[in-house]
Amino acid sequence: MISALLFIVQAQSEPELDDGVSIPKYDYTAPADEDIEAAGTEEEGTEDSNGEEDEEPTDEELKQVWEEELLSKEHMLGLHQKMDTDGNGKVSVQELEAFAKASHDSILKKEIAAVFDDIDGKVDGNKDGKISLEELLEANVPGLDPEHAEHESAEEKAEREKSRALEKEKFQHADLNKDKFLSREELTAVFYPEENQKILELVAGVSLKDKDKDGDGKLSFAELFPEDPDDMDESDIVQRKEREAVNKEEFEKLDIDKDGHINLKEFLQWESGAFHVERDMAQLMDVADENDDKHISRDELDKAREPISNSPAASHLMSWAEHYGFVSHSASETEDGEL
Repeated sequence: MISALLFIVQAQSEPELDDGVSIPKYDYTAPADEDIEAAGTEEEGTEDSNGEEDEEPTDEELKQVWEEELLSKEHMLGLHQKMDTDGNGKVSVQELEAFAKASHDSILKKEIAAVFDDIDGKVDGNKDGKISLEELLEANVPGLDPEHAEHESAEEKAEREKSRALEKEKFQHADLNKDKFLSREELTAVFYPEENQKILELVAGVSLKDKDKDGDGKLSFAELFPEDPDDMDESDIVQRKEREAVNKEEFEKLDIDKDGHINLKEFLQWESGAFHVERDMAQLMDVADENDDKHISRDELDKAREPISNSPAASHLMSWAEHYGFVSHSASETEDGEL
C-alpha cells in the first residue's frame, strides 16, 4: 500500500502553511489504548525497584497520557486555526479538503528532501545533487554480497530481481528530461507514485497482479481482503464480523461500476491512498460536525477528540500536529510544541 496522503478534490485556494518539525512515529493502526499504554506505561508484568509488580493504568491515567503525549485541546485548537482559512470560526468541507491536500504536499516535500540526501552519493560517495539508477537500486533493492548470495533461494532471487526491474521502470518514467539522473522533484514520484500517473498505474498493476489469485485481471472481495489464518480465534469472532462489515462497505464504494470486482482503474484510488484519505476526512467531518451544518467549529473539534482518538482520522491529526510543531514527543525536542 502506498503510504502517501493524497486528496481527490483539489482546493480552489490552498491555505498558507508553515514548515514542520517531524513525521509521527506512532503506529496508529493499533487501538488507541495500546498506543497510549505504550507511550505512558511500562510493559505489563514488569517489576519496580521494590520488587512489586506494576499496576494496570486507570482510565483516567490513560486519558491523561492521550492528552499530554498525543493531542490535547490546545493542539486541536491550533489545527482548527490553520484549517479555518477564512477566519469565520468554522471549518468547511472545502477548507478541510484544502488543508489535507496542502499538508500532504508540505509533508511530502520535507520527507523527499531527507530521502534525496540519504540516497545521493550512496554508490560513489559523491553528493552531486542528482540520483543515478545505480544509487536508486542500491538504496531500494541493494545487491547481496557473495556470502549471502550463495544462500539465497531461487524464489528469493526471483523476487529481488522482480523488485529491481520495477525500480528500473519507475526510474525511467520519473526521469522526465531523460538525462539518466533524477532531480529531487523527479525522485518524488518514485517514492510517491500518486505524483506521476504512469508510475501509479505501473505499481498499482503490479500490486493488483499479486493479489489477483485467479488471474482474471480484477479483484474479488476475497482477493482484496484475504482472510488471515492466524485471525480465526473464536474469541475474536465479533471483531472479525465487524471488520468484515466495514471491508464490504469499502469494497462497494470502490466498486464504481458495481460489477462485483475491482478493476485497475478503480484500484488506482486504493493504491494512491486517495480513497482512504477521502474516507478518513468524511469520517472526521461526520464525527465532529455535531449540529450537521457541514462545518466544524472550534468547540466541536475539541469535543470530538476522544471519539476520533481510535479512528483512522487520528493519524492524520497527529501527523499534522507534529508537522506544524504543535506536538513534540519530549519537552526538550523542540520549542515549537507551544501555540
